[in-house]
Amino acid sequence: MSNETIIQEPDLHQAGYKRDEQTAINADNLAEEIDKRSENTLAIDPSKLEVDREIRYELDKGELDVSDKDPAYVYKWVQCESPRTNPSRLISQLRYRRVKVNGEWYPTWQIVKGDMKESIELKNALGFRQLGDCILMRCHKNAYKIIENEERRKRNVRQEGIDAQLVELAKSAGTRAGENVYQDHDNRR
Repeated sequence: MSNETIIQEPDLHQAGYKRDEQTAINADNLAEEIDKRSENTLAIDPSKLEVDREIRYELDKGELDVSDKDPAYVYKWVQCESPRTNPSRLISQLRYRRVKVNGEWYPTWQIVKGDMKESIELKNALGFRQLGDCILMRCHKNAYKIIENEERRKRNVRQEGIDAQLVELAKSAGTRAGENVYQDHDNRR
């Protein structure tokens, strides 16, 4: 338990001038208590809450559009913790993701960098396309379709598993409603 005192609002006077005066005094006392208690807490630096003008400008232009897109690729801005030294886990996951086609494994997402023509105006010192804390990545459309199909298949398998469990639960209830659920599920297949 902490040794802090609990502030309780006192009984108020009947409606009128005295009540308004007491309410104002109570508000002042509470504000002072808040100030006193907040001296030992950490505050958010107000500059961190300000809008980043560089990113705001890009958003206003068209929500981080990619200039000189290659029509064979899909693009994604990926947030990273420290673009120069420590790309985020998401970037690593995307970079090392592979798809299997005819028994061969192929890479999917890659960081747009170096002499690639996309968003060259946002090229940083390391050659990456960077805006604020986001790095531009791209994936070939064929690989992207394979990824999307696989994600859709996984979602369907998960949903069917959940549906099957619910149907079994409904059947085990032995009610007419449970039998209707089972028939509806069977008809969808």
